[in-house]
Amino acid sequence: NKPDRKKRVALIIYSYPPGEGHLGGASYLDVFKSIECLLERMKREGFAVDLPEGKLPDIFESLSIVNSGQWSSAEDTLKSSFSLSAEAYRDYFHSLPMKMQDDVTFAWGPVPGTVMTSKEKILIPGIELGNVFLGVQPARPPLRGQDLSSQKERRWE
Repeated sequence: NKPDRKKRVALIIYSYPPGEGHLGGASYLDVFKSIECLLERMKREGFAVDLPEGKLPDIFESLSIVNSGQWSSAEDTLKSSFSLSAEAYRDYFHSLPMKMQDDVTFAWGPVPGTVMTSKEKILIPGIELGNVFLGVQPARPPLRGQDLSSQKERRWE
């Protein structure tokens, strides 16, 4: 049982549909203000949190931290976010059971896919604030106008 100051926490910001204009855009909620209040409380409670200087939406926009930018390029996001090399992902992916590999490939395409990738890297948009990772909800695979759940139901019937 770790003390709070040693715990690593990930918070994921809602962002659907993908893009800068929808980041933290939950209905009638001030998501970024809520996150700021949560981070402040976590710090008071003893978590290792580095409170950001400036407003979170401005930080995310200036660093192009988005899941599928309309105004920001994937290359800009890659410069300021975390990433996983396609090679490292392939090694992990090939360790999965074959059925799981088939299911993932069906939904996302061949490894590493084309969603949230750049220069043979998978983008993991977010910032690290001490022991807190504040990330952006990943974009979905191309759905051809269909929701993933309905696509999934047909695939597994």
